[in-house]
Amino acid sequence: MLVVAVLAVVGSTPAAARGKPANLALVDAAATQALVARATSLSEKLFSYDYRDLAGHERRVEELSTGHFKDRYRELFSAVLDAAPAEKLTLSSTVVAAAAQELTGDRAKVLAYLDQTATRGATGASTTGAAMFLLSLRQVDGQWLASEIDTFEGR
Repeated sequence: MLVVAVLAVVGSTPAAARGKPANLALVDAAATQALVARATSLSEKLFSYDYRDLAGHERRVEELSTGHFKDRYRELFSAVLDAAPAEKLTLSSTVVAAAAQELTGDRAKVLAYLDQTATRGATGASTTGAAMFLLSLRQVDGQWLASEIDTFEGR
């Protein structure tokens, strides 16, 4: 009878209370590595575009993101993408560092640092810069998608 009572209590105790952490970032090395690789790929694809294929870029945003990210992306990039054809703009983004902050079930957060090169084909001028953001991801049908972005504005 005592064994049944102990099993009932242990079976109903949350994993975090039994010693298994709720946040698997850095605890589960393989899952963390796969998450960071996916976030790196997403970041480079979502924050690179070429004025000659804006429709393809918009398709990538639709395919690789969900939820609030799509709204925030449009807010951040709508003016840029509107000007891209006339200015012959291209943006190339490369993740130089990324680290998992959180990995819990179907939700995750990754801090990403990007080097970016923007080129105005109309003038031939190029500028370089850096970007940093916290990318929230959600797993949908087994695939990690960008779900939110925090650019740390106003901090």
